[in-house]
Amino acid sequence: MSVIVGLVNRRHISLLVAIKKLKPRGVYLIHSGKEYDKDDLSDIREFLNDMYPDIFVEDRRVNCYSCNEVTSTLEQIAAREKEDLVLDLSNGHPVAMAFLREASHNKYPVFIFSERDNRAVIIEKGECRDLQLKEVSFEVEDFIESGGGAVYHKSTETFDRAEIEDILSWQIGNYSKWLKINRIIKERAIFKTFGESEQETRVLADMKNIKPKDKSLILEYIYALHRFKLIKMDKHNKNNYFLNFKSMAFKHYAMTYGTWLEALAYSVIKHLDIMDDVESGVTLFWDKSDTSIVNEIDVMAVYKGRLVAVSCKDSSRYDEDTLRELEMEAATLGGSSAIKILVTTSLPSKKTIEERAAQMDIRLIIFKGDLNEFCKEFKSVFIQSQA
Repeated sequence: MSVIVGLVNRRHISLLVAIKKLKPRGVYLIHSGKEYDKDDLSDIREFLNDMYPDIFVEDRRVNCYSCNEVTSTLEQIAAREKEDLVLDLSNGHPVAMAFLREASHNKYPVFIFSERDNRAVIIEKGECRDLQLKEVSFEVEDFIESGGGAVYHKSTETFDRAEIEDILSWQIGNYSKWLKINRIIKERAIFKTFGESEQETRVLADMKNIKPKDKSLILEYIYALHRFKLIKMDKHNKNNYFLNFKSMAFKHYAMTYGTWLEALAYSVIKHLDIMDDVESGVTLFWDKSDTSIVNEIDVMAVYKGRLVAVSCKDSSRYDEDTLRELEMEAATLGGSSAIKILVTTSLPSKKTIEERAAQMDIRLIIFKGDLNEFCKEFKSVFIQSQA
């Protein structure tokens, strides 16, 4: 088994592909010694030590603008490893990358992975040959952790529960009615948690000041929650019902606006059976300084080695900030090849948002109640991404 010599970079997907494909015995990482390189080096070292404990990881500090230093470093590594090495020149410091290529003098094979094409090649003795990547699969956490992030929480297990699948099927099967119920719950703040504890599962459904027709709709939803075993329901009086949710996850599903749409997008993507991995409600943090930065992405998936980032908004109130947030999160985790999707229930309030989304290569999918059509739109996004 060879060793891989590469350059420290903010994202290390190419290195991960090389490890999965080439199965090296070790990795040498060349870096500048600057603080941003040290941070990235720390992240990738921790990730590799956790995921590949049998692979040794060493680093070499060099002046990335000195051909002599880069050449000397490569020669030292080659002598130590008896010239059994592969250079990963997919990314990293551009000048050091050029020096490494020059220093190799065609002696060592060069590995290149293109995220955009999901294609890997080996360049050796003037020849370029493809490497088959069928056996190389990614998980969502590969993208997160190789970039220095960590998963704090996700909703995947909750959305896979039979109770959630049942209530979601009811919401979609009664879609026009559900839209009215959802609007009433939002506008009138029908559900109220007892006390101030975040772990309190008891909720009061207060329908004292709503119209009889609206009350009938809310009750139908409450009965569905009871029937599908998300809650135990007790009537207090003619206007108030006690809802005792059977878990905090069920309470979060019912009381967090838009979660149903997130669950729907996750379910559809999961059942396409073309994804390498799918996760929902992913909360992740980046501990790059004294203050951790937290991000939440509604649905994340991996399709043919590319990250898929999905944001869900069950209203028309989304704007350029929504688009920019999705674009930034997708680029940070998946690079320029990431597939970006915004799922909504209606067209945006501003017509220019559609045009702006197209300019940013964000696919807009609007759920109008037709599940088959919704699935077709998702499929078309992935088919077009391969064009």
